[in-house]
Amino acid sequence: MLPLAPLPDLIEWLEATTTPGLIIGGLAVALLARPRLTHDLDLLVLLPEDQWPRFVEAARRYGFRPRIKNALALAHEARMLLMRHTKTGIEVDVSLGNLPFENEAVARGIKVDIAGVTAPLASPEDLVIMKGVAGREQDLLDIDSIIAVHPHLDVRRVRRWLRVFAEALDRPEILTAVAMRLARGRKPPRHRKRKK
Repeated sequence: MLPLAPLPDLIEWLEATTTPGLIIGGLAVALLARPRLTHDLDLLVLLPEDQWPRFVEAARRYGFRPRIKNALALAHEARMLLMRHTKTGIEVDVSLGNLPFENEAVARGIKVDIAGVTAPLASPEDLVIMKGVAGREQDLLDIDSIIAVHPHLDVRRVRRWLRVFAEALDRPEILTAVAMRLARGRKPPRHRKRKK
């Protein structure tokens, strides 16, 4: 079962605070690729630090509460807000983005109708990049799923950003693990037959 119940409140929260954001993580993979089990909701938002307290305060009006004391202290340390949707108990992890890639990803987000709610999701390419950087076993399985459903990904974009992260984090395996999967799962573009 997918954690869809908080979506109407989540979208209202983002719209009311004029906060640009995207659904990422397992739910985005399940909606854009193949269904998979996930229990929480992952969100990426772009929000200046001086607006974080107002954003958290506004969350209460839409049924979201911090999961821990001193949620803003953790946000300043790890750029992550740990929230919970009180009606459903579903956990929401909010990544507070500020990297050039994150700005681009939000700008490139796609709108998807989910159970009558229009929600912004990360593009398949940007999900592959995020999952490649995370690099856990489940993330690599998610990448395989995305490639299988979206065989004509913008591979140049994926490789360019993974190269940036691999160099910045001194983790070359980020690029190599995903490059192998892209090479294995990519289909050649279809060519139209010429009329004689």
